[in-house]
Amino acid sequence: MRIDPTVVGRGADATVYACGPDRVAKVFHTHADNPAIDREAENTRLALACGLPVPRIYEVTTWDGQPAIIMDRVSGQSLILALLSGAASVESVGAEMATLHFSIHKNRIDTGLTSLTDWLEARIRRAPDLRPEEIDRLLALLAAQETGNRFCHNDFHPDNILRTPGGDVVIDWCDATAGNPWADVARTMLVFESRALPPDTPSETGHAMNAAREAVGAAYVARYRTLAGVDELPIQGWRVLVAASRLWLALPGETGVNRKIVRRFLDGGQG
Repeated sequence: MRIDPTVVGRGADATVYACGPDRVAKVFHTHADNPAIDREAENTRLALACGLPVPRIYEVTTWDGQPAIIMDRVSGQSLILALLSGAASVESVGAEMATLHFSIHKNRIDTGLTSLTDWLEARIRRAPDLRPEEIDRLLALLAAQETGNRFCHNDFHPDNILRTPGGDVVIDWCDATAGNPWADVARTMLVFESRALPPDTPSETGHAMNAAREAVGAAYVARYRTLAGVDELPIQGWRVLVAASRLWLALPGETGVNRKIVRRFLDGGQG
């Protein structure tokens, strides 16, 4: 296998290199036996089998001692870049995201994916600075939610959606789960509330991204409500749970928002 040293994408967990004219190698910054690598490949294959717009996976391999996934090369720009370049409006990006997200959530999946409830529970139990009785309250809230069995991306945001001539393509399926789609919606809504940015984001770009979040989120909510036929998104409990599940990551620009949501619930508010 020949991997071109040309970088075509870079993220916190991996660097994407050219691999021939129509494929790329997503090379991870981790050890080769990390089960998350195989999970991402398998989750993406499951998404493709459901007819979802994702890159085709060819193999999981290693390159220079690092694990890598060989997949289709997707020629296009992310929705966030389309927004920042003026190629798309905040309203169109929000509506586009909601339409795509809703199409993912139409898919029932009973085998092959981690349960979203189990996924959240494992991460809530790892939350720092929470007393055992507070974790118990959060887990009781989780137990009270309707489980569901829909395909959930679990990291659905504008930087994981690529515009191509053939339509939008969704990437980064490592955290995909089977569960209640309202939890997945809550996860995306928290992206719009946070101020977390991709690594090495220039200051000016970061300011522009943060300024657009609220407007994109409002357009997303309006479109998803219409598609789902609801007046309000029933995500209040899920919002608390998703925020709690992300506390252990301690991400700059995000943890403060998540901590406030969780603390408000624990102090008797609604999150």
